[in-house]
Amino acid sequence: KRDLFLFTCIRLWGLWIPLISLVLIIPTLGWSLGLFLLYPLLVYRIYRYQLSRGYDGKTSGLYAVFCVLGKFPQLLGQIRFHTLRILGKKSQLLEYKEVASHT
Repeated sequence: KRDLFLFTCIRLWGLWIPLISLVLIIPTLGWSLGLFLLYPLLVYRIYRYQLSRGYDGKTSGLYAVFCVLGKFPQLLGQIRFHTLRILGKKSQLLEYKEVASHT
């Protein structure tokens, strides 16, 4: 249930708000670009929540900004996952191994 909520939020913030805003530029004479003002509002909401959890202002602000910016790469990951799933392919596991140093 929580995962569905997170997936929906990623699609809303990473796809639908920008898409609707850009598609409606001409019919709304540019007023639809105001939807982009929702992003600072989301940053502020996350910031306030982090403050209420006891984090300092700087940490809360950075966390909030990067949570919002992260919606776009998260959306790309969802698109890639579903594209590979539809095509019947599996994504490859990335393993990070330590490289032996040559000293």
